[in-house]
Amino acid sequence: MKKPVILLWFAAVFLTVFSSKLWLIDLFGSPLPWWDQWEAEGWLLYVPFLEKTLALKDMFAAHCEHRIFANRALSLLTLAANGQWDARVGMVINALVTAGTGTALSAMGWRLLGRRNIAMVCLFNTAVFSLPFSWECSLLGFVGNYLLIAFALLAVWLLLKDPFRPAWWAGLFFAILSLVTMGSGFFAALAVAGILILRIASRSPGIWLNLCALAAMLAVVTAGLLLRVQFPGHEAFMPRTFADLLAAFAGNMAWPHTGYAWAAVVTWLPSLLAFIRYAFNRDQDRRSYEFVLAFGLWIALQAAALALARCGILASRHTVFLSLALPLNFLALLMLLHDRLLPRAFRNFMLLIVIIWAGFAGRGLLKISDRAGLAAAEKTKQHFVQSEMNVRNFIETGDEAALQGKAPYDIPYPDPHALALVLRNPHIRAIMPAAVSGTGREGPLSLLAAWMIPKGDKAVFIGIALLLSLGAVRFYQSLGALEKRLATFRRKDIRALLVQAGMVLACAALLYLLHLLYAILSPGGITATYFKGRNFEEKICSRTEKAICRDYGVRSPAWHVPRHNFSAIWEGYLMVPETGDYLFHCQSDDGLRLIIDGEKLVDNWQDQSWMAGATGCRKRLEAGARKIAVEYYNGEGEAALRVRWCGGPVPPNTVLAVPYLRKRK
Repeated sequence: MKKPVILLWFAAVFLTVFSSKLWLIDLFGSPLPWWDQWEAEGWLLYVPFLEKTLALKDMFAAHCEHRIFANRALSLLTLAANGQWDARVGMVINALVTAGTGTALSAMGWRLLGRRNIAMVCLFNTAVFSLPFSWECSLLGFVGNYLLIAFALLAVWLLLKDPFRPAWWAGLFFAILSLVTMGSGFFAALAVAGILILRIASRSPGIWLNLCALAAMLAVVTAGLLLRVQFPGHEAFMPRTFADLLAAFAGNMAWPHTGYAWAAVVTWLPSLLAFIRYAFNRDQDRRSYEFVLAFGLWIALQAAALALARCGILASRHTVFLSLALPLNFLALLMLLHDRLLPRAFRNFMLLIVIIWAGFAGRGLLKISDRAGLAAAEKTKQHFVQSEMNVRNFIETGDEAALQGKAPYDIPYPDPHALALVLRNPHIRAIMPAAVSGTGREGPLSLLAAWMIPKGDKAVFIGIALLLSLGAVRFYQSLGALEKRLATFRRKDIRALLVQAGMVLACAALLYLLHLLYAILSPGGITATYFKGRNFEEKICSRTEKAICRDYGVRSPAWHVPRHNFSAIWEGYLMVPETGDYLFHCQSDDGLRLIIDGEKLVDNWQDQSWMAGATGCRKRLEAGARKIAVEYYNGEGEAALRVRWCGGPVPPNTVLAVPYLRKRK
């Protein structure tokens, strides 16, 4: 395959991923800065910068658990170039980094596998990076998750080269840059250190150089640990017991089948096989597996950090780390499949595993990428619109009442008084986006973003068409090799093919059976029962669900359940961590009742829109298992409900979900 064709593949990957993110921004994005941006960017960065009081140490100051020098430097460059604080510009930059990361990972796969596998690598990576499951990373311009991934990916790739060569020093630069991007930035150096230890233990050539490189990695890890900070108030997110930590870690490793811990074994089986190949075959070709093992270790460390710091709270922005397990393990499968030093029988068996694994991963991706997966993004868009209106009213009137007493997320920062303080600053007023400032003036980057974003829905189809065209050409080229294989096909080959097909079906049936058994036997979750009619007239089905947070839109919630005029009951036990007062916030379209220990706390049983159907209540609960029921009905139109709670160790705005819900005591 000629080099221009390879470049076309990479261009197609970049265009498809980038334009898919632009399309998402166009649907749900807002130019208004959101949440952490007001403190980390507005008050602590832009105001000192514009007042000429910003010091270098302020760039390295902690934000929550992180040192975000790289994020702040990028924000300052954007402000200097644009002259305006427009969140859409940050979103477009995030989209560029995302597309670049997906393209770089595809290029690395090409270097490891060769040109003939470029189609599978590029198509699979494009699907993973384009799907909108991590929509928060696209719609929140300040989130630096993909920035960390880009730095870590380059660091791992380059640091595995021969130590102390120019490429290695470039990798060390990216590893150090990771330290000042997020709190987990030292994981890149730690993952490389793990591979260096394996090299040294196996007495690979250049042992003294590897020892010196290991010392450098440990120095970077030590610097990262020293830079970490403890953020007061985030202790509530941490697991209460070691068992909770293990359960959260297994759920993270099982993504996108979160909630089914056994699925982690299937997802990570390719990396396990690659490790066995690396450990027990000490040939020269085993070095090609080091990237898969090192970056896989980095992903596992991120999953462990999420389990420790955000136990049971897996937000959309966190899935961006976990999603990398899919392209990485797919790459490991292809490497094992084409490893000529492995026995032919084993490689034939690997083809079977590739088919099963790809179907398993594809099912998970499809499940989380339907319209229901964007329900939270659609609701956030409504909050964006309301926030823009409230901030615009405050700027016009100067009356803090325009920000007070609003529903959660209807202003872009949780503290209305602090938000008003920032908005009263003349420097902040001067750089506010045109959508809320009323000036109509937009910076050059804002104009460029406003021109690019609406074109995402068209450009994504151009990218997909280019991918499909290149794929069709690659398929045509492979027909010659296929014809040669068919010419030598024997009866025993047909029998072997039928045996493999039978094994694929048997393994698929076994995975489905495990899925059903886990759902039935696991105590986690809550029993949801669906009925035809608004008042539970005719029972249709029951199933286990992991959270009381659903957005059905105008679709049927379950098989044979009507799209309109249906009702449902969620019944189980709420595991209260400690005795205290708890606040519940319910939202629904249409009616909803919340009942705890037989007491009806919320009775909002009427036709209503999502924004109008918000109700809060406070209840003192004893620690332990409390019986809970949520009743719901939908009349006409869209159907959605969400129950959140907080209090004690439960952080604010926590969706009522596993691990706090159980089907039985």
